[in-house]
Amino acid sequence: MNDEEKKTNNSTRDLVPWSEVTHHFARGRQYLNLANEYLGKAEKSRNGQRIIAHASRKGGGSTQVEWDINHENLVIISIIFCALAAEAIINEYATLNLPREYYNNYLSKLSLLSKWVVIPRIVTGKGILPTCSAIKDLDRLIKLRNHLVHDKPVKRQVTELNLKFPPDIVGFAFAKHGVHTVLALINELKSLDNHKLPMFE
Repeated sequence: MNDEEKKTNNSTRDLVPWSEVTHHFARGRQYLNLANEYLGKAEKSRNGQRIIAHASRKGGGSTQVEWDINHENLVIISIIFCALAAEAIINEYATLNLPREYYNNYLSKLSLLSKWVVIPRIVTGKGILPTCSAIKDLDRLIKLRNHLVHDKPVKRQVTELNLKFPPDIVGFAFAKHGVHTVLALINELKSLDNHKLPMFE
């Protein structure tokens, strides 16, 4: 395992290490690595904001730190790559285990959430429970991704407050939740199909 693969976010150390996934899931790994990379950058940016706020308090100045657009950009990038990783992984899982024509005709147009519920059940005969925390978290990730990708303008009164702090700030916790969600989904899939797929050797 190289140094890059050893880097794991604190929130996901108790889940499946991404290094266990083989080259069969290269695209999903690429997207998840990018999500984790930008999560790390966002965390550094957030820590920088805390340092500024602490220095300001010690100096007797204002404790308010203005909204950082660069921090939110990093968070958004991480969230988008989390959603891409979740889709890439379940699509390849399906095509590795089911006839391509069957997948293309009956499964490829399912929603991302439905794919994670339906495809493992078809392949293994068991499936991931729709009520489990990983699927619920995936639902939240998809809704957040859709909010970001299909943003709808809303008329608001312009004030000094919302110029400094836009009302739709996407915080660091959302990106952290996204990475945790993808690894939790991998963990659920591994629990169903631990010995059959090269993904889990």
